Amino acid sequence: MAAYVYIDVSQKQEFIFKRNELKENLYHSFAIKAVTEDIKDKSEEIASPSIFSLTKFLEKYHTNQYKFVYSGGGNSIIKFSTEEHAKQFVQTYSAEVYRAYPNMELYMSIVDESELEEQGEAQEKKEKEIRQKLRDKANEWKDKRKMKFKRWSYGVEEIDATGLPVLHNGVLKREYQLAKQFLYGRLETKTGIPVTEELKEYKKDEEGKSYIGVIALDGNKMGDMVRRISSFEELGNFSELIEEIYESAVVRALNELKLVEKDIIYTPIVLSGDDICLIVHAEHAIQIAAAIVNNIRTLSREEHYDSRLRIVLDDGQAELSACAGVAIAKYNYPFFELVKTAELLCKQAKEAIYRVKGNSSGASFIHWDTVQGQVLASYTYENYVKHGRDVERFHMKPLRIDQQQPVADGVFSYEAFVNAVADIQSAQANAKISSSLLEGVKKVVYSGLESYRLFIDMNKTDANRNLVEIMQKHFPCDIFAVMSEQQGQTVSSTYLLNDVIDALPYINMNREVAIHVRES
Repeated sequence: MAAYVYIDVSQKQEFIFKRNELKENLYHSFAIKAVTEDIKDKSEEIASPSIFSLTKFLEKYHTNQYKFVYSGGGNSIIKFSTEEHAKQFVQTYSAEVYRAYPNMELYMSIVDESELEEQGEAQEKKEKEIRQKLRDKANEWKDKRKMKFKRWSYGVEEIDATGLPVLHNGVLKREYQLAKQFLYGRLETKTGIPVTEELKEYKKDEEGKSYIGVIALDGNKMGDMVRRISSFEELGNFSELIEEIYESAVVRALNELKLVEKDIIYTPIVLSGDDICLIVHAEHAIQIAAAIVNNIRTLSREEHYDSRLRIVLDDGQAELSACAGVAIAKYNYPFFELVKTAELLCKQAKEAIYRVKGNSSGASFIHWDTVQGQVLASYTYENYVKHGRDVERFHMKPLRIDQQQPVADGVFSYEAFVNAVADIQSAQANAKISSSLLEGVKKVVYSGLESYRLFIDMNKTDANRNLVEIMQKHFPCDIFAVMSEQQGQTVSSTYLLNDVIDALPYINMNREVAIHVRES
């Protein structure tokens, strides 16, 4: 009987971002794709003997024994003519992968057709059962994974910015260029913007004050949509469709920014399926992230894509949705830590979906933070403080991108937020609001609602009145705070200006015209 092999890589982020060199990150991102997917006919240059890949291994050692039934999104399912051929492949291929990439966590599982619960069942039902069994077996192996302990240093030796010993046998220039062309050649062609592989190119001044933004973006309800798919063919078509929509969303966002900003640089580290990790200058990061999320929504509603998505969207789901996290820090901040922060912020953005009352199928959120050091430990305390029965929230983030109302059930709109930021920036440019006033607000807000209210009441300046007018224009607020009564008569106060002031350097009112969130 035929047998099926499932190939996947775990701990992808640790493997990709193991080192602080973007060239290494880009190459490792490519390596995962080459090891887990069928890359035949996708790039002639991958035929280079220096590039190790799943496709070339199968063609060399298992000719006429296999067939790809699914490949995409960082994994593959391969059908072998017999279980013996499948086992032989798993043994030999896993050894070659670990020889080429010792730090990669490869997982492979085998399902023989004799293991199926009902023989002779309909083909689509059979394929769905095979997929589930393959995933279950792979997950069992992952659950048994033992902690890995590795000795990085055997004494005093040269270390790099990551704290690890310097490796003098890094990625060869030719291998890196092939990997870059394979992964991002289409992006460069469609945008006309070259991919940057050096973090130092984000440096703008000699004092080292240049900041970057790392964008982590992930699709919503992807697991539910995949579970609705039965056949391998439908799964492959869906994987290609998601890849196409997400890539187009990134291209559109970059091209929109290019209309008003000449000096753009960016680095896509991961662009696989619904998973995106992108580096840009900090002043573009929040807007680009929101634009990508919104482009995913609008693209999925276009007729060309909509008709192909109907089979996976549920009854209450009109479009694809996604959430984004943006971590902002100095360009020389430890890069892997910044990626992990962006992913954590993306996770918190996805958790905000559960705060939406009613139908949340299209909810898309964005969250961000400026990283100065070990800020995550104090983040929870800064976000919520309880005085007696009352709760004070110092942040209105995460913000909902697809929401038109400024505030709905305690959820704040990204569009109202950026409009408030733009108006304050305009007032600053016209000397109608001073930076000292904004700093004064920041200092007093943590003292409690009464101190905050007193500061505003006592400040009778024109600048203060202008600030009040702007905030009340965009939000139905009382002295920059939105208050709501919770269960048990507890009052929750959410301050608005903290996030607005923090975002002023990272949202530019002129650029917002070009990469503004579009109306639904």
